Amino acid sequence: MTNLSDLFPAGAGKQVSFVADGAISAAGKPVILNSAGTVTPVGESTVSADIPYGSATDLSTSMNGSGQPLGIQFDPFNSGKVMAGFIDGSGYQNIRVGNYSGSTVTWGTTYVWLSDYIGTSPVVAFDPNNENEFVVVFKETGNDYRIQPGTLSGTVPTQGVKSQFMATHTIQMTNGMVAFDSNNTSTRTGVLVYVGTDGFGKFYDRAFTVSGTGGSAAITLGTQTEVDAGFSAEAYTSIAFNSTGTFVIGGRGDSTAYVFCYAGTVSGTTITRGTITQAASNYYAPGNVAIDPNAPTKFIISWNQSATNYSASVGTLSGTGNRTITFGTAQEIDNGDTGWAAAVTVFNPVTTGEFVMVHRAENPSAILQASLGTYSGTTITMGANYDFPVWGAYYGAACDISSGVFAVAYKNDTATDCEVDQGKFETQETNLTATNFIGISDAAILDTASGNVTIKGGIAATGLTSLTPGSDYYAQDDGTITTATAGKKIGKAMSATSINLEYQS
Repeated sequence: MTNLSDLFPAGAGKQVSFVADGAISAAGKPVILNSAGTVTPVGESTVSADIPYGSATDLSTSMNGSGQPLGIQFDPFNSGKVMAGFIDGSGYQNIRVGNYSGSTVTWGTTYVWLSDYIGTSPVVAFDPNNENEFVVVFKETGNDYRIQPGTLSGTVPTQGVKSQFMATHTIQMTNGMVAFDSNNTSTRTGVLVYVGTDGFGKFYDRAFTVSGTGGSAAITLGTQTEVDAGFSAEAYTSIAFNSTGTFVIGGRGDSTAYVFCYAGTVSGTTITRGTITQAASNYYAPGNVAIDPNAPTKFIISWNQSATNYSASVGTLSGTGNRTITFGTAQEIDNGDTGWAAAVTVFNPVTTGEFVMVHRAENPSAILQASLGTYSGTTITMGANYDFPVWGAYYGAACDISSGVFAVAYKNDTATDCEVDQGKFETQETNLTATNFIGISDAAILDTASGNVTIKGGIAATGLTSLTPGSDYYAQDDGTITTATAGKKIGKAMSATSINLEYQS
């Protein structure tokens, strides 16, 4: 006898015969118990994209104002939690927090961020390093523009201390004009980017830091820097950070007619910028910059190539601080009705290189459309187009951290209300839940045939190899058994070839 497990026969009295619902390929496979009393091997299956996914919900049944793109973001800590910024029938700036369960979102009470007629949507951004913390960018009367931190308790926010970042000129509020540096965990740092109407229009950025929580949360603003000039008052701006602390800012030039980006890094409230790099010389308005969360040196910038065409390009970051940008060849994405509305790109957080681009479909419908796409290197391949059944404008979009659900906030032009609809990327979904694991197969079992399974409370000792005695093992979503704690814990290895299957309900 060389191992403690040799004291017991395989199963140790816990072998039970089951009928297989689906073939079990070999011994040593984790299986689940079905409601019919049969067993099925743990595994994943492909679930096709579903757009639209469920039904649209109202943020507000009326909308009074110019309605710049509605802001929307998913909580990076809590899957399914979403925050939207919008204006109501009084022209007040509001935020609202909801929670998704599948395709259904349950919204909390509308919170009036500013109870004064402004007529433009606020912009929201979650802090990726501090749970329940966020900032809101909004406009007060005249040319008074503010950034203000907030803290969530459930779906109810508490406002911190607001700070003015523009007082002399009108700026274009755009969804995506503010973002936090997710790589900086010691200092709560972010960047604002905007265009003022002074002169021909000046392109500004400035860093900020946040301290405190709740009502004492406060902003410290860095120096406002004029990055370039010669822009339209309607110039769109956006910023996105990657996981290594590099940001990419996108915009459009008016006097020289081009779409551009530049990259940079932040230390405290000091920004170090790379060179402005042209993406295209034909444009109307660029959309948002979106960085692939699974490939941090890759991003997409989209724009209106003409009144009826959308185009996009893949950018690659390199060099010191990843502040050098190289663009691939610009590609026409869709021959749609831009209506001067930007195309908004959202990446799948699970699958590298996969994205959805939300835009207006081809005339005469002008309805919102989601187009699935992928990129390889710098080549974009567009897939299927899906229609949302609304004539939408002023839209923003964001994707959940893990579920594959993306949400689109927009003004429904036929009903003049603010709505949120959603879609879902193609996903791999597992049949393993927190409670349905029953045991490990003792042999291969054909579909509808009977065979033995060592159930919880027994010792599985067939079909298992290369285990580390004393280590905890987990059934993974794809049917493998490893020490990765993301899976469902099934027991502790007693030897290189046996696991004591702990009984857990």
